Amino acid sequence: MKLKRLAALLMAAIMTLSFAACSSQESTESENTTTENTQQEENKETTEENKETEEESEVKEEPAEKVTINIAALKGPTSLGMLQIMENDAAGTAANDYEFLLAGAADEIVGKVVAGELDIAAVPTNVGATLYNKTQGAVQLAALNTLGVLYIVENGETIQSIEDLAGKSIVATGQGS
Repeated sequence: MKLKRLAALLMAAIMTLSFAACSSQESTESENTTTENTQQEENKETTEENKETEEESEVKEEPAEKVTINIAALKGPTSLGMLQIMENDAAGTAANDYEFLLAGAADEIVGKVVAGELDIAAVPTNVGATLYNKTQGAVQLAALNTLGVLYIVENGETIQSIEDLAGKSIVATGQGS
C-alpha cells in the first residue's frame, strides 16, 4: 500500500513539472508586466492609506478630558462591586473622576436620582423599578449587582445543612429578610 501511495505522489509531481515546463515564455512575460502594474497600484494605495492612518493617529493622541461621574450606593453588599473603581479613583488611576455617596438606606438615594443629581445608583431592584416609574422611564437598569441573593454565613463550622439550624436563631439585615 505504501508503494502505491509513493507511486501516485511521484506521478503527480512529474505531471506538475511537465505542465509547468510546457507553458510558453510569452505568457510569462505578460504575466510579469501585469504583476508589476498591479504592484505599483497597490503601492500607491498603501501609501495613501498610510497617510490617512498617520492623520488619524495624530487626532487620537490627544488625551480625553476626565468627566466627573456621581455614583451612589448602599453600604454593604450593594456597593461591594464598586470597590475596584473606588480604589482606582482614590489612587488617581481611574479613567474618569468619581464622586461617591454611600448611603445607609435607599431613601437617601431616591431623591437625588429623581432630581438628576446622580449619574449611577446601585439600589435594590424594587427601588429601581420605583425610580423608573417616578421618572417616566428616565432611569434605566444597567446591571443586576447581586442578582437578589444575599448569603447567611457563620463563624465556625457547626452548620452544614438547613437541618442544623433547627432550634437556633439567625440574624439577617435588610427589610423583609
